[in-house]
Amino acid sequence: MIRRIRLGSEGLAFVKERLGHGDHLANAVAKIALDQGTVFTFLPENVDPAALSLQDGGLSHFEYDDRLMPPIIDLVRKHLNQISNVAVAETRIVQTQHIQRFFSMKKFPMFLVESSLVRSYHSDTKQEILPLIGLYGYLSGGQTATDLIRSLIEDSSPLPIWLVVLTSWPPGETIVPGQKVEVDFLGRLAERASHIILGAYDDEAFVVWSRDPR
Repeated sequence: MIRRIRLGSEGLAFVKERLGHGDHLANAVAKIALDQGTVFTFLPENVDPAALSLQDGGLSHFEYDDRLMPPIIDLVRKHLNQISNVAVAETRIVQTQHIQRFFSMKKFPMFLVESSLVRSYHSDTKQEILPLIGLYGYLSGGQTATDLIRSLIEDSSPLPIWLVVLTSWPPGETIVPGQKVEVDFLGRLAERASHIILGAYDDEAFVVWSRDPR
């Protein structure tokens, strides 16, 4: 059986720390009033959260558990039942010439932001690789099929962090697949965020920040 467990100040500190390692979306949601929300996780009932590291995981007999995915899928689906809502994931960081290949590989639509905050370096020359583009997967309200939501969760890269934000379109604004957006658009999405879902326990499970403290 899976339990929903409130994490308190330790969970909030983890959310703030992890967001500091992400790209533009993480940077945007890090600026909202996180202290006004609550943080929780889903764990098997036989696991003591006090015995686990939010960063490291892997203690005792705790390993990746397929039962931990359905509560996250249900959370995203409930959010997307509202047509004005959207789920956005930091998905890939790529060089310009690889954008179309990644667009064609995913079940879910993506938009892009240029350039990424994340820096990458050539393994041999150690020179910085530029330009890097941030790709963001998203599902709009009404896209509630389990395979789509699972794809957004599982096929979004955990590098530099794994992040999905549940939010809503700013009034009068939507996007189309493949669109290039400005960074301030992500800021407007962040301001409307209801949940932030992050990989935790060494990506064996998830931590969720909720604007609603209930």
